[in-house]
Amino acid sequence: FNDDPVSELAERFGLKPAAVRSLTAWYRRLFSEVKNYVFVSEYALSKSKHLLPDGARTLILPNTVRLPKTTGDEKRPADDKLILSNVGHFDERKNQRLLIEIGHQLRQQGREVEIWLIGDGPERTACERLVSERGLNGSVKFWGRQQAPWQRVAQSDLYVHTALN
Repeated sequence: FNDDPVSELAERFGLKPAAVRSLTAWYRRLFSEVKNYVFVSEYALSKSKHLLPDGARTLILPNTVRLPKTTGDEKRPADDKLILSNVGHFDERKNQRLLIEIGHQLRQQGREVEIWLIGDGPERTACERLVSERGLNGSVKFWGRQQAPWQRVAQSDLYVHTALN
């Protein structure tokens, strides 16, 4: 979960306040069985802290990306286009459609960009359709799942995180 499991489930299924209270109590009971927690950010901890038991020990191990040194094979294409990249599972929450719309707006302003979408998932077909509708077929590349997606990101000029959370 990105925020906390209760708020994400409540939003996803449109739960009423009574159901949210019951779900909160259930998660507090579940989490009371564990005393040690590892989070990937201060943000994640702050969003879930209300579910943790008193005296819980927490540790933050940042969700960081360490790019390996490039080898020559990872050099970017030789053209002058600005390359924007995004990595993620193609679903509504990851919001790759926003980056496609940004590409469309930039194209309308006369700017040449190339967008690299790295990943796969249920919304990929809808994103491919949107690319076609916006006339961006030559400007958006769908890389699919990659063993080392961050090598592609290292070749781009700018990584754009479009997720809703």
